[in-house]
Amino acid sequence: MLIGTTAQIFDHLSHGMALAVVAVALLALARVVFGFTTRLNPTTELIESENSAYGIYLAAFLSGTAIALAGSLFERQSEALGPTLGAMFCEGVLLIVLLRLGCEINDRLVLTGFSLDTEISEDRNRGAAFCAGGSCLATGLILNGALTGYSDGLLQGLQDTALLWAIGQVVLVMGAVAYRRLARFDIHQLIQFDDNAAAGLRFGSFLAGLGLVVRGALLKAPMTDLSTHSLNTLLLAVGGLLLFSLLYPVGRRLVLLTRSSGDEIDMHGNMSVSLVGSAVTLSIALLVAQAIALIQPPPPQASDSITPAPATVPNE
Repeated sequence: MLIGTTAQIFDHLSHGMALAVVAVALLALARVVFGFTTRLNPTTELIESENSAYGIYLAAFLSGTAIALAGSLFERQSEALGPTLGAMFCEGVLLIVLLRLGCEINDRLVLTGFSLDTEISEDRNRGAAFCAGGSCLATGLILNGALTGYSDGLLQGLQDTALLWAIGQVVLVMGAVAYRRLARFDIHQLIQFDDNAAAGLRFGSFLAGLGLVVRGALLKAPMTDLSTHSLNTLLLAVGGLLLFSLLYPVGRRLVLLTRSSGDEIDMHGNMSVSLVGSAVTLSIALLVAQAIALIQPPPPQASDSITPAPATVPNE
């Protein structure tokens, strides 16, 4: 019994090692893609200029990529290794493309009013970098949630992933626009002109928290057919957005136990207050995401053509 158990452990570890190697290779590919698809030179910004704003941006992009890739590993430990590695590679390439596209969408629709490249490269604006980093983490979380279910075949899974990513991006942009309109402070002024890193971190953590909430909606959304699945997922995500938006200011006030936290961030750029507030924001988002995640029975055993992909569950 001990020998058999030990052999199974080594088989599991070797299988997991192969999956991890492919995932790390895809992470390296994401780093190369990031360098080629931005106007900023990584060597110049990181080594020659020692630009911490660029470092924050790149670190958040790579972290978001790793979070997304973790979704492609979901329940793949028991599958045949050869087909799994091929499916992982295809999904990984799609994830990298969607993550970069998500960053561009957020740059134009969420971080409006200033040039992200200029703020990061010329001004070394860490506030802008925190905002961009928050959107990268949010997109990575959305993609992670989109990959934690099942679809009929690899091509269908890739299609479903793109669809759920699009739904997540819509909710993310809605939440960011609502945040900017309802905030009592001018994000554009604080970030672009004041270079307020604390305010940027506050907004970036809100975006990342919203990504957590959307992931909770994507995790086990009810499924009957594609149109119903999309509508139910969108409704669940919007409901989570509303709940998060209501609890966000109340929770920060209760936990921080101070009325002046906003003034400390806006007027004084107090990074210590912003760090604690960001932790509170992410904590609230995590609790909301868990609260709205639907608990569904596991999918039935299917043929070899079934591959992990966005959440789908059978009719009941």
